[in-house]
Amino acid sequence: MFDSRKILFVCLLPCSVICLTSEEIRAKPGDNVILQCRGPREGVIELLEWSKPDLKSEDYVFYFREQRVYEMYQHPLFRGRVELRDPQMKEGNFAVILKNVTIKDSGTYMCFYGNGGNGLELISNITLTVRDSAKHVPPSSASSSLRPTDFMSSLPTPILDIIKLVIIWFCQAWVFLSE
Repeated sequence: MFDSRKILFVCLLPCSVICLTSEEIRAKPGDNVILQCRGPREGVIELLEWSKPDLKSEDYVFYFREQRVYEMYQHPLFRGRVELRDPQMKEGNFAVILKNVTIKDSGTYMCFYGNGGNGLELISNITLTVRDSAKHVPPSSASSSLRPTDFMSSLPTPILDIIKLVIIWFCQAWVFLSE
């Protein structure tokens, strides 16, 4: 009756929009930018990685494990320029501040979180554009372009959990009724 792959796609699509924050930030050279990342509010943070895929190395933008920052795993371009916005990471705030940005910092940044045997989970994907132009570029705190995911990522975690449960329930009911 129904193709199970189509059902799975339809069910997982809303969840992927809810679970992954995507953002665009524009800045000028010399600005400090905040790379937003919101993870679980509770639990032990075993691993937090900020990476930039186009670095072409095993180094990270920021690496946190075993309750401390490991600068030795940072790419040389980022050493001394990246710090947690909230060192206690209260309420799941995994945002970092990238100081004194340069045009070379333009690109995609990804925030991964791990809490044990579950592996790493991508929770934020940010595109940073650094331009030195005659055009006015708003400050980084107000420069992010809104996307549909911004609304979902601004919701409190309990509301997101309820939405996820409703989507899962709906998908299970749909699969059950289609059999």
